[in-house]
Amino acid sequence: MSFKHCFIVVVVLLMTIMATAQDNISAVIEIRFEGVEIRRANSDLWLSLPQHATAFVGSGDTLRTDKQGRVDVQFDENSQMLMLSNSEFTLSALATHDGAFTFEGMLTGNAMIETSPDTQFESFNLYLHDMTITQPASLMAIWSFPDASDAVTVAQGNAMIVNNGTEVDIPAESGFLAEPDRTESVAFDPEWHAAGLEATLYGCEGIIQTAGNS
Repeated sequence: MSFKHCFIVVVVLLMTIMATAQDNISAVIEIRFEGVEIRRANSDLWLSLPQHATAFVGSGDTLRTDKQGRVDVQFDENSQMLMLSNSEFTLSALATHDGAFTFEGMLTGNAMIETSPDTQFESFNLYLHDMTITQPASLMAIWSFPDASDAVTVAQGNAMIVNNGTEVDIPAESGFLAEPDRTESVAFDPEWHAAGLEATLYGCEGIIQTAGNS
């Protein structure tokens, strides 16, 4: 191989590496209520973030909320995840390629996800304790705590999850409770809360009331 050919190969490799690096992006976060902390990748230090503050979260960064904390994690201007109280989220990867997102993260706690058709995901993996969300719905809610089965409910759109190696489609106005032998979602009436899902599954009667805009 001539020097000219070697030079061209090196340039192409460098351009490929640069293009890959440029694909990696950070998510914008907005603090809704005080009680939010961030820990940067490769650090043991937790930093408190004040209400209404905005910041960036990159690969390896972790967010956590106390009993009052609320924080928006914005994929772009149209789609976001609202972390609610007593939750922890680690962003493993966020990148774009040809206008589509690659997202990977881990969540303990509860959150709401809202996405727009304008936001395209080439790959989406949100790891919970018992399942993995592989496709976000237009409007969905998540409960994932170590001492209870994961629950996912969908108000609008369709979500896809993987539970015990089985793919499960969760259409609008339904939910899924991660139990060993469960392979299908369950339709139920609003409000689409984990308690309402369990009430439908186990035959319990009750009324769910939300306070204000909670």
